[in-house]
Amino acid sequence: MDFCGLILKLQKIRKGEVVTLGHSCLGRDIYGVFYNFKSDQNLLVSGAIHAREHITSDLIMWLIDCLENSDTKAWLNLPNIMFIPCVNPDGMELVNRGLDSVKNAKYTIKLEKMVQNCDFNVFKANIRGVDLNNNFDAKFGTDPRYAKAPSAHGYNGVVPESEPESKLLAELARFLNPDFTISFHSKGEEIYYNFHLDGGRKKYHQKTAEYFSKLTGYKLVDDTGVSAGGFKDYCIEKLGIPSITIEVGSDDLAHPILSDKLNTITPRFEGFYEAVNRAFLYIKKHKNKF
Repeated sequence: MDFCGLILKLQKIRKGEVVTLGHSCLGRDIYGVFYNFKSDQNLLVSGAIHAREHITSDLIMWLIDCLENSDTKAWLNLPNIMFIPCVNPDGMELVNRGLDSVKNAKYTIKLEKMVQNCDFNVFKANIRGVDLNNNFDAKFGTDPRYAKAPSAHGYNGVVPESEPESKLLAELARFLNPDFTISFHSKGEEIYYNFHLDGGRKKYHQKTAEYFSKLTGYKLVDDTGVSAGGFKDYCIEKLGIPSITIEVGSDDLAHPILSDKLNTITPRFEGFYEAVNRAFLYIKKHKNKF
């Protein structure tokens, strides 16, 4: 992907334009929806990096719909926003439609061996059995709990960004240069905000996350030592920016959370753009200190 060309295009784009960012292992398009508010700040919002968590794609589309139907006065202080509703389209199709969605003999055979009884309801990885949210360059491969070979979940791959989907997301972050990222996952109603930070930097990242904890009522969790190789971890460690993972949906809901349960999640996000505004005002005031 020519990200230099893409960024130049985004600078000229009108609000709410769909752009093709790249492609999955099976060649499916990975789309972004970009809102250019002529701001000097950028927000990157992504969902469905895990196959079974496609409810997060529904949530992002709901957030886009809220933005489209809001009073344009509410747009005045917003950062430019890149939404990526689905980072892992192959995995999402596999969960929803099974092996019929694959249409590739090589991958079909591997998946049949990988998943007992071909039950893909709780599959998290991409089509090659790599857990995309373990495939970023942030203490990559240091968690001994991770799978040692391609699997439905937990395998981090051979090297960071070995997968087209994770490489796309990391490259986009490097070129877009966001001030803040939000990764939607499911489930548990928690917000993860830290990755081996302490002192003033940890407080800065925690304060940014608190705006979304207050919005949703979700619990803030310092997950240092629990994760490695995640996109949030990469943004914090390598890009030096605040980044949060929001786990949406109650633990009472079973994976995969179906679209008809979206209405149990959206009420927590009614004031999402107000929280974004507040977080970005805080970031603008304090980021140069760290």
